[in-house]
Amino acid sequence: MLTKNFSYDELIHSDKAIELGVENIPNAKQLKALIGLTESILQPLRNAMNFAINISSGFRSPKVNSAVGGSPTSDHLKGQAADLQSGDNAKMFYHIKNHMLFDQLIWEYGNDNQPEWVHVSFDPIAKDNKSEVLRMTKDGISKF
Repeated sequence: MLTKNFSYDELIHSDKAIELGVENIPNAKQLKALIGLTESILQPLRNAMNFAINISSGFRSPKVNSAVGGSPTSDHLKGQAADLQSGDNAKMFYHIKNHMLFDQLIWEYGNDNQPEWVHVSFDPIAKDNKSEVLRMTKDGISKF
């Protein structure tokens, strides 16, 4: 376990890696970033929400990231990002936006009431995370 509610396995799990038969294992620097993300964002969010949070995508190796159509500069490659789902994705989104230090927060797809999932990134070594808030729709990405 990386924290009380989040395991190493769930942060590196990838159905795409299994499908491709490739490893999805972070190196020491990426693991340190995953731990920072988990301790600074995921566990405090879980504590505040008091409901389960599913990690649909955490760390991604270059092969996995490419296979899922991820950006070549994705924070998932560095172990600094996770895509989250819960029973109330909007509540998670707004809690992160209004109460947490983060690098990037994206309301991904869904509708005006609920995102399909929430992307959050955190850079544990940056002195200032940029707190960029975006919305991804089928038409592209824009400021939230």
